[in-house]
Amino acid sequence: MGAARIFLYDTGEGSAVLMLHGFNHHAEAWARNIADVAAAGHRVVVPDLPGFGRSGVPPMRYSLRGYADFVADLAGVLDLASVHLVGNSMGGAIALRTAIDHPGLVRSVTAVDPAGMFSVVPFGWTLAANRLVQRVIRPFMGRRRMIEEGHRRAYHDPAHFDMRQVDLIAEAWTQPGYAEHILRMAETMLLAPADELLWEKLPGIRVPVLVAWGREDRTLPLRHAYHAAQRIPGAELRVYDRCGHLPMYEKATEFNRDVVAFLSRVDGGAKPGN
Repeated sequence: MGAARIFLYDTGEGSAVLMLHGFNHHAEAWARNIADVAAAGHRVVVPDLPGFGRSGVPPMRYSLRGYADFVADLAGVLDLASVHLVGNSMGGAIALRTAIDHPGLVRSVTAVDPAGMFSVVPFGWTLAANRLVQRVIRPFMGRRRMIEEGHRRAYHDPAHFDMRQVDLIAEAWTQPGYAEHILRMAETMLLAPADELLWEKLPGIRVPVLVAWGREDRTLPLRHAYHAAQRIPGAELRVYDRCGHLPMYEKATEFNRDVVAFLSRVDGGAKPGN
């Protein structure tokens, strides 16, 4: 990609951890994780991914490959020789794709309910990329009630629903052309050519991978977690009970503990099982 202004948080010192949010989300998806991971001795970098939040819609290839190249470019700009990637949903798919396309950059991947754990995009998903369906749903996109309901669905326990998260998502939708961008991106992601799909490439990942999943995820069901763990060589699996699509937010204490321990093992600290 060319020059672009990217909104991000950058805090802490130590081995670099880059956190990648999911589709139609923003950096604050990691609000309950940044401080704990930084306190454990890591430099934590958390951007609004291009095309979302406060980073706007810079010119780039809006696909998994395009985002993997963005991660590599961002690491270069920030002078990060190697990074631990932590990604949720679409961000998890981007993290895995980056490990495939830029293996020398990636130290580990924590894939949190990652998208793409299938060999063929589910038919129901492809409908969202259908131009006729898009014409029907376009007038309703960005409405606050729809944003609230979509975000509420991400949690198992409604007590974790946070209106401040909704506010930031809704703010992004006020940008001119944002709805059209989201629709075109849906086409790119959901009507992906074979070289954009992760499934056939997952066995080639050679970095440590932790797969984390909410047992009650209604967006990406738990069976995808087992697909991922079986498909990625040596992957560890952690399932959080009574938890939806955002374990890093809904089960923050347990999630932070598990991620810090995983990063410590990869960096040569604690041994597995400690």
